[in-house]
Amino acid sequence: MVEISTEKRKSSVIWKDRKRWCGLEKIGSIPTSFTEYRITSSNSVRLDVKKGMLSKHTDNIDLYKILDISMNMTLIDRIFKTGSIFIESVDRSTPNIKLEHIKDPEEVMNIISDLVEQEKARNKTHGKEMYGVLDQD
Repeated sequence: MVEISTEKRKSSVIWKDRKRWCGLEKIGSIPTSFTEYRITSSNSVRLDVKKGMLSKHTDNIDLYKILDISMNMTLIDRIFKTGSIFIESVDRSTPNIKLEHIKDPEEVMNIISDLVEQEKARNKTHGKEMYGVLDQD
């Protein structure tokens, strides 16, 4: 018989933000969006995207599975100092993630890039091992 521990794994939050509207996270005490982004570390470092107010949907990806990161800032984003980050990965269930209208996107992109490299080194995973993975069915 297998025992399952009911003790919660402690995870530390490395970074968190939420999708913003015109640079605003909240209007008064009301959130402008119900999409939250979080990078946590427990056994592995992972990115979680939680969406929804009444019903919730969560996507997550281990950072070592990320292949490419890019950023986009529209004129409106630049005015409000926000932007969007696009992530491509080898994760079959979540091959693409978009972090929309987040604060300080360049800094966040650098944080994610550094963490991806650290996780790939820790997991002894290199880019050559992931080539062609997206093309397989």
